[in-house]
Amino acid sequence: MMILLVAPDPASSPKGRAVTAERWSELLTDLGHDVLAVSETDGQSGDVLVALNAVRSAKAIEDFRVQRPDAPVVLALSGPDIYGYGDPFGDLERDLAVKAMDAASCLVVFQPGSAEVVPERLRPKVKVIYPSATVSGDGEEGQVPGFDVCVVGDLRPFKDPFRTALAARRLPATSAVRVLHLGRVPSEAVAERAVTEEKVNRRYSWLGELSHDEALRLMARCRLLVISSQYEGGANVIAEAIVAGLPILASEIPGNIGILGRDYAGYFPVEDTEALAALMEKAEDDTGFYAQLSEQCQAIRVMVDPARESRAWREILDSL
Repeated sequence: MMILLVAPDPASSPKGRAVTAERWSELLTDLGHDVLAVSETDGQSGDVLVALNAVRSAKAIEDFRVQRPDAPVVLALSGPDIYGYGDPFGDLERDLAVKAMDAASCLVVFQPGSAEVVPERLRPKVKVIYPSATVSGDGEEGQVPGFDVCVVGDLRPFKDPFRTALAARRLPATSAVRVLHLGRVPSEAVAERAVTEEKVNRRYSWLGELSHDEALRLMARCRLLVISSQYEGGANVIAEAIVAGLPILASEIPGNIGILGRDYAGYFPVEDTEALAALMEKAEDDTGFYAQLSEQCQAIRVMVDPARESRAWREILDSL
């Protein structure tokens, strides 16, 4: 089967989408299919279209439907597709997203909570595929002295990118926490804020954009990952942290709860600097709490196993 995989603007897209596209291309190839991965369609076609992001792939889906009106379309929904109606989306983007969802044969989400937010009439199309990850080593041997905390992701507003830095300012003078923040900036204003934060906050370092491999190596050296987003569809970095043995502190949003579980001990309310600071201090000082986070993450490792993701894709393609 020839699969046309569309990941809009992979060179400039958010890192998560590019990582997903690369992983799916390898996975679908391993399942025995021919995969053509493109950033936009230019007359290419296939037996099945797999598209990432409803808004950015809307034109590709429309073109594919003209060429192959009866061929299956699998659309993977991003966090903004699902939770971003209104702000930052306007009416045009919202309409594009819904139109793309209507045209799709199957809607893929990355955790069960997203299925509950998709328009009710479209929910029969929804399939859950948890993100998977493979990381070399167990993440322990590369750790360095101190207590490095990493924040991984582009510095877009909905990720609340500076929340961890603000929380680190509230830690006691005896704390060894150092926040390592990697990700590209969407504007000069955000870059200036990151540089300013470095100057005034001795615990904060912005490392800019790193390659995926460099990011994984950094995570393996850290003691904690913080995800402070206001919404997420189901972040790849959660799977990567779990496989690397890296405990997580996460904003209490459906996209995080859907993977980590409702009873996970490392949640803090969205935009709550004091609550995040308290959890960071507890993770550093309370070995029992840190062990609890580690054990809870490892208990769900089977969910982010690549073999599980492969089986889910096989089932979807067989059903289509």
